[in-house]
Amino acid sequence: MPGGCGAPGALIPAPHVPAGEAKALPTVSGVPLSVLREVLIAQCTPLRKLRVLLRLLDCGLKEVVASWETRQLQACGLDADDAVHLLCALFEASEHRKTAISRIRASSW
Repeated sequence: MPGGCGAPGALIPAPHVPAGEAKALPTVSGVPLSVLREVLIAQCTPLRKLRVLLRLLDCGLKEVVASWETRQLQACGLDADDAVHLLCALFEASEHRKTAISRIRASSW
């Protein structure tokens, strides 16, 4: 997904301390990098979800369904019910929306 968070562990790599060496771990403003890394990992999914939802506001029905079928929405923490509610909120009732909802429900696992 363009502009996505990517692998959360790649944001701040875990510090490597060779076995047998007892040296101080690196810090940022007194906070160990391992703590910052865990916070970023915990916060990444909600930020990614928000970014995707904002992008979907400008998408058409086909793009939303394509994002579901390529599992981009699931990767951000959305489930089938979330996707269906999104379609119902963004698009008026039509055969196209009904078909899209059926496709989402059929491909949810």
